[in-house]
Amino acid sequence: LREFARHEAATGALLDRLLAEGRHDALRLRAHELTGSAATIGATLVSRSSASLESALNAGLPADAMLKALQMALDSSLASLGAALV
Repeated sequence: LREFARHEAATGALLDRLLAEGRHDALRLRAHELTGSAATIGATLVSRSSASLESALNAGLPADAMLKALQMALDSSLASLGAALV
């Protein structure tokens, strides 16, 4: 859990940057990776949100709303982990 929290701490900013730069392939790959790692630790909302972002990108749909939902889920999960791992 500590490794997930450490590794994903900067993910929200990275995803924002990838979207802003139009690097959709890199964004899709990072969302895919996050889907798996979040599922592994039981962060269901993060996993579902990142899978939705990946699906939107695969379909060529706008990703802004999906990215915001993912960031909210990730922020919440990281905050909970931070409090639990003190």
